[in-house]
Amino acid sequence: MAILSDEALVDPLDQALAERETLIKLCMYALDRARSAGVAERLEEGMRAVGVTALRPDGETFDPARHEAGGTVGTGDRALDGVIAETEALGFTDRGRMLRAPVVVVYRLDGGDPHGVVGSRDAAEFRRQSGRGSASGGEASEDGTGFTA
Repeated sequence: MAILSDEALVDPLDQALAERETLIKLCMYALDRARSAGVAERLEEGMRAVGVTALRPDGETFDPARHEAGGTVGTGDRALDGVIAETEALGFTDRGRMLRAPVVVVYRLDGGDPHGVVGSRDAAEFRRQSGRGSASGGEASEDGTGFTA
């Protein structure tokens, strides 16, 4: 009598998709920690080849639906108010689906806080006080990548 294992019941497509997701998480983790510009560039190229895009929205207008505010920096230029000054942590999309929002620093007009991002708090303090556990809309990931399925 033959004994069937659970592995025989797994759909090959489901298994391939699960393995792809695992590899994407690993690449995001590695890219976050890459110290070499060459290694980071190669990781981004590989991810882009399979449909995953790294997001660096520097210079764009801050949009809380697409960006996570990690802090602010003052400016006297009204044209820069609400514009992203720099990206603290890359965001990622997979064929247009947000995997992790980028954590950004937003220009704030000196003497005002029109975007609700007060002072120069660090990213962790902002997320804790605003109830945003991670860049994925409040759901913390178990592996620390910010990626939730």
